[in-house]
Amino acid sequence: MAQRALLVLGLLGLIACHPVGARATPEAPEVKAAPEVKAAPEVKAAPEVKAAPAPLIKPPVVVPAAPATAEVRWHTWDEVLAQGEARKPVALFIYRDSCPHCRDLKPVFNDPEIIALAAALTMVKQATTEPAPWLERYNDTGPYVPKIVFLDAQLNVRQDITSGNGRYPYFYTPHGVARLKESMRRAAVY
Repeated sequence: MAQRALLVLGLLGLIACHPVGARATPEAPEVKAAPEVKAAPEVKAAPEVKAAPAPLIKPPVVVPAAPATAEVRWHTWDEVLAQGEARKPVALFIYRDSCPHCRDLKPVFNDPEIIALAAALTMVKQATTEPAPWLERYNDTGPYVPKIVFLDAQLNVRQDITSGNGRYPYFYTPHGVARLKESMRRAAVY
């Protein structure tokens, strides 16, 4: 109906342009009726798809920001043993005072992120010059230092957490602080 009205208005426009009795000029275009437009077919909604439940994954360890005056709290081996069932995973730092690599690594423990990560672990610092028969159990990769060995809450070595050095798997350096932080994050998940 609307199309016919447009056609009539178009013809009226042509008549208005040509006085009565005048002929239409051959240049004037012939107006044709527009083809009838059909409505689009109705589209059905897709069936509802339910998402599969997410797999259970341990959430990552969230590291709270360490206060500016905070420092790593070091424990003795006897304190670790006294914790019993309530024990957190352990980071065992084995060093020797005369070792230049050990001296270079010590300032890393003043890094605010290291301090924050250390809060999720029981940190133990043991010099090789001090008598510690229990240390032999954790020295099976050789007498090199510095060495940081990560232990689970049952005091078993986490062999899956290493420095990435094939020859000295627990040898961390100040140049590998990112690797140490990642190791500490992994060790904290227990």
